[in-house]
Amino acid sequence: CAANAPLVRMVALQVKNKALAKFAPLFKVASGDELDISDNMVFVKSNPSDTKPLAELCSTLGCQDFPIVGAIDATIGEGVQKVPYNCWQAHFCEVEVDTETGKVDVVNVVCVNDFGQMIRPESCEGQMCGGYYMGLGPNLMEENILDPATGCRLNDNLCDYKYALFNDTAVPTCIAKEITLDEGVYGNVGSGEPTGTITRGLINTAVCNALGVNMNTNPILPGDILKALGKA
Repeated sequence: CAANAPLVRMVALQVKNKALAKFAPLFKVASGDELDISDNMVFVKSNPSDTKPLAELCSTLGCQDFPIVGAIDATIGEGVQKVPYNCWQAHFCEVEVDTETGKVDVVNVVCVNDFGQMIRPESCEGQMCGGYYMGLGPNLMEENILDPATGCRLNDNLCDYKYALFNDTAVPTCIAKEITLDEGVYGNVGSGEPTGTITRGLINTAVCNALGVNMNTNPILPGDILKALGKA
């Protein structure tokens, strides 16, 4: 999550600095500040040719010096780095609506997200794809049925509460971009939750466009469509 990334980076730097402090005597330097790590190799900043494998150094020190723990007590939104909440995205979908049954089929979806900078592209694509399915369910099928007399939920199980499966929709085409750098670690921005949020409005708008009538319900059920068309 881009919102947590600054905190994770701060903890990782703590662990790195503590490790370098332990390695300093093995390089015969005064402190860990004179060392750095690159590609799993530890080296002296003033003499980069003086280098040793990180695994070898850890083995030399032995178990008594590990694990090295980092910790931070911070509130998201406060501290040394602003937490990014921006999300740059454009999503498109095509639906087919059966005006006799009220059934909605999502036949084409394209999700485009600008991640600023991707640390792991596979995870970014997973965020787009997963976010789309998470938004599809509440938009078309995830209905809470309550007993009007008691207020108790009548479909609080996975047999009666329908959620989106892979065969319920077209597989989204996910396009990841790296254009707009933000204030996250390495310039990344948020993506997962906003994708799920925008899907509701995306499909709702597509259904309205297909029918020529406004649909302001969530989820949009077949009965709602037939009622809006004056057929129920």
